[in-house]
Amino acid sequence: MAMITSGFAKLLAPGLYSVINQGYQEVEDMLDLFYKVEGSERSFEEEQVITGLGLFVETAELGETTYDDRLLGDYKKYTHLKSTLGIAISEEMYDDDLYGEMKNYGRELGRSARETPLVAAFQLYNRAFNASYTGPDGKVFCATDHPLAGGGTRSNRPTVAADLSLTALAQAETDMLNWQDDRGKRIKLPPRVLLTGTALKRKAFELTKSEYNPEAVERAANYVRSMGLQSYACPYITSAKQWFLGTDKQNTYLRWWWRKKFGVRMWEDMDRGALRARGMYRSSSGWTTSLGWWGSPGL
Repeated sequence: MAMITSGFAKLLAPGLYSVINQGYQEVEDMLDLFYKVEGSERSFEEEQVITGLGLFVETAELGETTYDDRLLGDYKKYTHLKSTLGIAISEEMYDDDLYGEMKNYGRELGRSARETPLVAAFQLYNRAFNASYTGPDGKVFCATDHPLAGGGTRSNRPTVAADLSLTALAQAETDMLNWQDDRGKRIKLPPRVLLTGTALKRKAFELTKSEYNPEAVERAANYVRSMGLQSYACPYITSAKQWFLGTDKQNTYLRWWWRKKFGVRMWEDMDRGALRARGMYRSSSGWTTSLGWWGSPGL
């Protein structure tokens, strides 16, 4: 940090640091609810998915053993990008005792520093069905034909788009429980999370928490409640129709890398009579493979 020498700058800097941090803490951090968040010491990170082995082969007496090998699956390179934003507090502002306004400047810088990564992280879901945004396998995040390294495809969306409902959730669970890995073995990835935008918050709550089927007139048991889903209504998901099911985070491949977490540098601009504060962080994010997530664009 550059030396801060003048009276107003020396007095202002400590308080400004404090309100920037206050604003940063005001925004709920949802990154680690859905992403594997890790630190990085390089300019980029790489992830290579390696498959398991195939099934055993029936072998005749004295017959030769079949030897297998693991295959290379999806690969992604995560290149860290720098994000910055700054503010300037003038000496006149300080002299005129407009500290309330200066406080808001710092608070907003902190809020922006927390919220910008969240906007970036949840773009993945906003673009999940957009053909302009494809992943390492050449497909959108939610597709009916994700290619498997051992041949064949896997689907993580309905063939026909469906709105959020008890029937659609039950079918999505069935699809997830029937997934196979790249070598044709069954994988146990039950849904744990129901993720929607705020427009579906009430609907998601009724489906996951009601004792009885909220869509039926008769008092039928609510099957979805037995799934034990945790629902999240995320304000950064812009669609009023899209909804997603996710399994345990440790079994998915959504990645967020911090090369450098949010930090602030302050210095005095002597020529212009201002205290400048510059916030900066470096990060990368995305998905290596969509395994573990299922989604519908709604109707």
